[in-house]
Amino acid sequence: MSLWDLFRKKAPRPPSPPPLPATPAEGIIEEFDIADAVGTIRLTTGETVRFGRSTCKFEPAVGLAVRVLAVEVGPHTRVRATRVELRADADEHERLLDERERAAGLPAISYASNEEGPLLAKLCVATRNPIPDRAALRALWEKAGLNDIAKLDFVPGPVAEIKQRSFQVLFGAGPFDSVLDQRFRPQGAPLGDGFVGFYDGVPELASAPDPRAANSWGFGPEGSARPLLELVAKLASCRDEVTGVVIGGAGAMWLSPEEWLRRVDDLWNPHNIPVEAFLDVAYGPEEDGARRLRSFGMRMALALPDIEVDDPLAAADDVRHRLCESVVWAACRVLAGEDALRNAPPEVSLPIGRTVRVRVEEGRVSFRVVGYTGPEKHMLRVADLTLIDS
Repeated sequence: MSLWDLFRKKAPRPPSPPPLPATPAEGIIEEFDIADAVGTIRLTTGETVRFGRSTCKFEPAVGLAVRVLAVEVGPHTRVRATRVELRADADEHERLLDERERAAGLPAISYASNEEGPLLAKLCVATRNPIPDRAALRALWEKAGLNDIAKLDFVPGPVAEIKQRSFQVLFGAGPFDSVLDQRFRPQGAPLGDGFVGFYDGVPELASAPDPRAANSWGFGPEGSARPLLELVAKLASCRDEVTGVVIGGAGAMWLSPEEWLRRVDDLWNPHNIPVEAFLDVAYGPEEDGARRLRSFGMRMALALPDIEVDDPLAAADDVRHRLCESVVWAACRVLAGEDALRNAPPEVSLPIGRTVRVRVEEGRVSFRVVGYTGPEKHMLRVADLTLIDS
């Protein structure tokens, strides 16, 4: 030992690790920080242990009864849980989560107001009774038989999983008649006091449709369109609870369950493109002194342009109106189901000679798509309508 060693200050001994509580041990979540995802559990013995969301297979909330299965000494010799399971039942869990999110002033997008919910969701069902919280949503889910085809998960928020696709679930309570397009509502038909809607992102549409987006949101084997329609169709079939189906991309258009289900008949036939379930066909705003018939909803639902028929006389002529309406529907089906059209650049006319034939009265109509139009290039204009004699 050197002389210097006699005067060197010795490093303090590290504190002894605290005794670990016996496990398994029951307790209550006393604190939980949503942003940091860490909290404290007070055990029935009076001891406290730290924990993180990653140690749980449930979404933590203050007041939840839990069971600590394993512990260890963490940084700064603090005891922390490594495995935590839920003791509270599902109703109590959902009640405390609802209280937490209301206290935080969320309510997150899942708790959309009835003024915004039908506009945010791609599709939603109007319900007779309010859907104010998770318990009400789960009860409707079970009554509609959705557990047979889809999983409803609340970690961290309501998400529906069906056929390997996930949809955020929006729900709410209160009348929403002020935001709905009610043209097709039978007189006296109830609108309902709540809604459940589904959303998987609003596709960004560039100057030309992105084939990757079309694959993700479309009707193909990797697309989300058919799983979403199956989910809504199952709910819409629960006639005791559901009063209508609302199509968000079509200006929150309300349809009766019977009418909307008719549009999704033969859903899983790969040759069937039930694009009508996402769309409305109506006249757009006046342009060049005339209003033209067009689709509404292709972009929000399928990341594809809407279709417009270039016939300014259709609004004043019933025969031309029916003809143009048939063309719009046919063009939407082709665009939603044909990869060649999705890949076409906006500055080039889409393939001339590609013809969709739709029977109209005693003849047929052919058309060709000639390009993109509108200030944001989000619509296709269909021109050169020709009535072909049978």
